Amino acid sequence: MIIDKGLDLQVRLALGMNQRQTGEFLGLSTRTIQRWDAGACAAASFHWEKLAKAIFPKDRELALRCAKMAGKTLDELGLVTVAAEPLVGPVAPELVIDALVCVAADAVGMLPGAIRPALVAAFTRARQLGITVEMAEKSLVGKPARAKR
Repeated sequence: MIIDKGLDLQVRLALGMNQRQTGEFLGLSTRTIQRWDAGACAAASFHWEKLAKAIFPKDRELALRCAKMAGKTLDELGLVTVAAEPLVGPVAPELVIDALVCVAADAVGMLPGAIRPALVAAFTRARQLGITVEMAEKSLVGKPARAKR
């Protein structure tokens, strides 16, 4: 394993922790952290994993370096997900849209032909307002349906 000298100190500073706080966080003594800083001993892989998880929200690059010290990837630590390769080749866009229409129709108990005009209107307005699919999904999730009048 390649030693990344001073990484523990960089992570500790980025997390705003002193030696005592780092020891408490990792379940170690302050003296052990002092030994790390002096180069007298090194962190175990499970310590690096815990540090990677703690620093990930603040500094992805430091988290990646910690994960490497643990012999893991960010994906193996559950911090990122590597996109899987598609199981089939490229799918024609019209087939993808038909699948979306069918899912929407099924969700509200309608036939696809009946829901398509509503989806066209919704996506047209979203495009006009500069709203992405991700923005629309985030806004819609968890919101109760409005009562019919």
